[in-house]
Amino acid sequence: MPQPFKHPKAGVYYFRKVIPVALREAIGRSEWRESLRTKDIREAKRLYPEVALKVDA
Repeated sequence: MPQPFKHPKAGVYYFRKVIPVALREAIGRSEWRESLRTKDIREAKRLYPEVALKVDA
C-alpha cells in the first residue's frame, strides 16, 4: 500500500507518485509530489487518499 513520503530535512509529509513513461512527455515531469502540509503521520495517512484521488483524476 502506498504511504506518505517524509521530507528528510523539513519533516513534512508528501504524496509522491511516479508518472508512467508513456505520460511523462505530456505531463512534463517524471514524478508528482504534493505536500500534505503536516508533520503528523496520522494526519498524513488520512489526507493521502484524498490527494491520490485528485492526482489520478
